[in-house]
Amino acid sequence: MELREDERRLYQIADVNAEEERLRVLNDLHVLDSPAEDRFDRLTMLCQLLFDVPIAAITLIDRRRQWFKSKRGLDLEETRREDAFCNVTIQHPNVFVVEHASTDPHFAENPYVLGAPNIEFYAGYPLEIQGQRLGALCIMDREEHSFTAEQKETLKDLALWVQTELQRDEERERATEVHRAMMPAPLAPIEGYQLAGLCVPSRAVGGDYYNWRRNEAGQLEIVLADVMGKGVAAAVIMATVRAALMTVARRDSMADSIADVAHAIDADLTHTGSYVTLFKARVTTETGEVSYVDAGLGLATITRADGTFSRLNTRGLPLGVDVDATWPVGHATLSPGDTLLVASDGLWEMMGGDAAARDEIIRRVHEHADLNEGIHSLLADARPDRARDDITIVAVRRNPLS
Repeated sequence: MELREDERRLYQIADVNAEEERLRVLNDLHVLDSPAEDRFDRLTMLCQLLFDVPIAAITLIDRRRQWFKSKRGLDLEETRREDAFCNVTIQHPNVFVVEHASTDPHFAENPYVLGAPNIEFYAGYPLEIQGQRLGALCIMDREEHSFTAEQKETLKDLALWVQTELQRDEERERATEVHRAMMPAPLAPIEGYQLAGLCVPSRAVGGDYYNWRRNEAGQLEIVLADVMGKGVAAAVIMATVRAALMTVARRDSMADSIADVAHAIDADLTHTGSYVTLFKARVTTETGEVSYVDAGLGLATITRADGTFSRLNTRGLPLGVDVDATWPVGHATLSPGDTLLVASDGLWEMMGGDAAARDEIIRRVHEHADLNEGIHSLLADARPDRARDDITIVAVRRNPLS
């Protein structure tokens, strides 16, 4: 692909593929046009103070524009790329300095030199992610400056700090993608049943997990697990729990399978001081018979066709409390029109954390003929973005008789 002449001047590069790769990395950060953040604004304020300049900014160079992630002393939200000093900075591996812009042949006619903010001095250090220079941390003044080697080193150190924050965003995005991939794929329709589930981590990733499958006997198996805590630490433990659950998935005895998982992850839970609550159930779809193990979750209910409900009270200890504990198997029946509903405590706490919250969750799901719509409606109204913990809900409904 050939660049037009105006594009070549704009990019100041000869390699189109290199520019497309740079833009890919930039877009993968998902930071362009994002709201202001204190962690970046504190850094630009620090630049103002350390270098005694009126203007400091964190910029990102998009295909045709320069966008400001953070800025101090500027009213601009973005500029044309071709007018951006930082567009030149990203062509250099180190600090780029312009001490007298009004007499510099490359910048004397720049609109931001001739007009507001009347830049006379500029210094910037490129922000590099995955080997691609995406923007710059820069300072500007309306008066000429010299810039010492010590000041250059300080600007570099602060720019590397910005890079670290941007890389954390990139790592969180990758972790989010992995977390999504760990959630179950849709099952083939099960005659006479509806199945719905949703997991919303309170951060980029979380410690909740759910899954469903048809086992070798044709039964529907569902599992929901909740690691104490949230964020990356909880997600790492949950990945271990998920792997252990998949390893024992073919065991006939649910109680034995939970015991095996408890032993497999006990060292990790002991070392981290964590524990896991878990609910696992098997539904014989022909009869509606349900067998289940509740390892400390305590938030599983069956709602009858008439709207009344009962809790599934057979419970054992959470995993990580006593590795030699036993987990009893409970039994229930799904009659036509009944719904088995299991949720992590994040949903319950977000709704109020009391009996009224439990009743409201059950009612909201029950009133929808479409189970998936009921779950999504509940979470949409409950504002999971305000939750302090991960939210996961799984439901199985045996359809009413025609």
